[in-house]
Amino acid sequence: MISAFLEVLPIAIGIVVTTLPLAGVSMLLHNRPQKGAYGSFIAGWFLAAFGFGIVAVLASDSFSSEETSQPFWLILLRFALGIMLLVLAMRNLLSGKTSEEEDDEDPGWMRKFNSMGPGTAFGVGAALAVLNPKNAVLVASAAMTIDTETFGAFNKLMALTGFVLVASLGFLSPILLRLFGENRAQKMEASFKQFLARHGSMIGNLVLLILGFVVISNVWSDYTSG
Repeated sequence: MISAFLEVLPIAIGIVVTTLPLAGVSMLLHNRPQKGAYGSFIAGWFLAAFGFGIVAVLASDSFSSEETSQPFWLILLRFALGIMLLVLAMRNLLSGKTSEEEDDEDPGWMRKFNSMGPGTAFGVGAALAVLNPKNAVLVASAAMTIDTETFGAFNKLMALTGFVLVASLGFLSPILLRLFGENRAQKMEASFKQFLARHGSMIGNLVLLILGFVVISNVWSDYTSG
């Protein structure tokens, strides 16, 4: 369980970094007088990511339960997921998608979260976990790695839970920043949002590129050792 968690830890950290440009959403929801929308947003994200991970683990396990080693089709699928990460990163980098030219004000789409209710926030959080291609590929890759590296349903469940918790740290940043005190947290949030507005997209794409190579490297290691 621990070895599997450590193997998918870079992927979880990668999700944290790639979702940093959206951390402003969680900050905005958390700073609203009513905290219900923020809690619903976090619940939607966590439950959707966890549920999607369980589906990926079960699918991987059901197709490979009769095999003594990792089936070749699963190796190919994990390799394809790594390639997808590279393609997503390179497409964004080569297209010049960057937020460095944007101003420091919250974009219009983010300001719409000011009036978002708990139900809508829950749906948005869930959609970010499973409908966003980058996040879906990363969660699926981690889930299949956990399935192939861990034995026993309980161990797989614990490894997946740890993975999703770490992957959620970006959206939990408003709570974590409050550990430094309310006034200091507000100043840190302002600086953090300004930094993300300028560099968040570039950092996220570079991390995706690195994770693509990490996933492919892990697949190659499992293939040559199996």
